[in-house]
Amino acid sequence: MNKISLQKPYYLIYPRHVVLIVSQADENSNPNVMTAAWSSYVSIKPPIFSICITQSRYTYKLIQKSKQFTINVPTIDLIKETFYFGSVSGRNINKFEHVDLTLSKGEKIFTPIINECISHFECKVVNQVKMGDHYVIFGEILANYTDENVLKNGFFDLSNIKLIYHCGGNKFTTNSNEIIEVEKWWNK
Repeated sequence: MNKISLQKPYYLIYPRHVVLIVSQADENSNPNVMTAAWSSYVSIKPPIFSICITQSRYTYKLIQKSKQFTINVPTIDLIKETFYFGSVSGRNINKFEHVDLTLSKGEKIFTPIINECISHFECKVVNQVKMGDHYVIFGEILANYTDENVLKNGFFDLSNIKLIYHCGGNKFTTNSNEIIEVEKWWNK
């Protein structure tokens, strides 16, 4: 093996699942959205989701003010919007004025969801930790919902939907229609 070192070693764990984070300073302000590949479910009880954001992001500022955000899961149908949301700042423009998407108020929080996404999490901030040049923000999930038509036996029906994965830069991929089932091989 010829070993090399990368300037961006996090690319070695790509592709990463993409989510759209919606934030809003208060009920009367314009919502903002950013694309994120650095996110993860981190606790079942209570249900907690984490997002990683640098302090320079406008989304970070809005979340600091409101202490809430929504996570929205897009499909490949929203690839152009997803790339746009991750490429421009909402600091000086309302990103939603430049796309044909609709918002609805959350069930438990005032920060909206993106209706065209297939699933949604409404989160209230419960903690954050500074890690180098990013903050890991932990949001307790107060509500979650999905389109029942995208599920099969309680999981996403990956034969009918295509999730978005970021490969780095402007490159994305999606899941294929092939489903691979792996059997338990240990402790037989």
